[in-house]
Amino acid sequence: MLDEYSINHYLADPNVRAGAGAGADGLLFHYASAASLEAILASGNIRLNTLDRMNDPRERKDWVARDLVVPEGDLDWSMLAEQGAVADEPNRLLRLGARIACFTKEREPLPGADPDALFHRGWARARMWHQYAAEHSGACLVFDMAELVRAVDSARKIGDGDVFSINSVRYADKPLRLPLTGAFTDVAAIQSALDDLTSDGNRIADLYFSKNTDWQSEDEVRILVLLWDPTSAIALEPLDLPYGNSLKAVVLGENFGDPPWLRSAVADRGLSEDDVLRADWVDGAPTLKAYIEEWVPLI
Repeated sequence: MLDEYSINHYLADPNVRAGAGAGADGLLFHYASAASLEAILASGNIRLNTLDRMNDPRERKDWVARDLVVPEGDLDWSMLAEQGAVADEPNRLLRLGARIACFTKEREPLPGADPDALFHRGWARARMWHQYAAEHSGACLVFDMAELVRAVDSARKIGDGDVFSINSVRYADKPLRLPLTGAFTDVAAIQSALDDLTSDGNRIADLYFSKNTDWQSEDEVRILVLLWDPTSAIALEPLDLPYGNSLKAVVLGENFGDPPWLRSAVADRGLSEDDVLRADWVDGAPTLKAYIEEWVPLI
């Protein structure tokens, strides 16, 4: 029986199902390297990255509104320059203005799964350990979703036109399409159209919460902050926001070491040793064990 290999902890309960409240879809899981774990614990912040830092070419490459047309009439050099700026504006405002933090969530066990197996739990994704947690040498941070959203939302500085959203990613094999058509005489005109676009929740979902099916196994949930920047005043850099008391556990990879900063760092975040765990794999199945069987009290 697989359950004999895991410790008694809510993260090792195979009966938790997606949609079961605070114990399931109420948790978000963030995979990170050891260096990122240290930074997250030390700062108390979660990082929302620019789309340039994303792995998906759909987000990493420039966004082009392919259905724009040049206004009728004579085109002089100033008009050509203005139309160049018009064409650049969707990418600048929509893509370069976005800041995103990425998580995964619990899922339902697949048909035929071992009833004692933990593959459906958010921390138990072998490929994500390999890709996002430095080949099992990093960690998976476990957050309470409601507390995290409250902390991030209350801490951010709200600007006119900014968008804040959290949602699950939808997966479909479709290219990106910016819903802009026709002619715009100047930058102000297309900015107005883009402002209207970002006020539409369905458009936001299409732009920022959609990926192709190759990414579907990640069961991704995103926190989005879109910084509305019509005057180009905002630097293209990540946005760090405090996560408050939403961090509930840290699951360390099987290849994670024993760095001297870890114990004090998790204690500073209000976590007990019972909530610092290690992922292990028995016959290819994910299991949880205590990070250290007995922690000697810090003096």
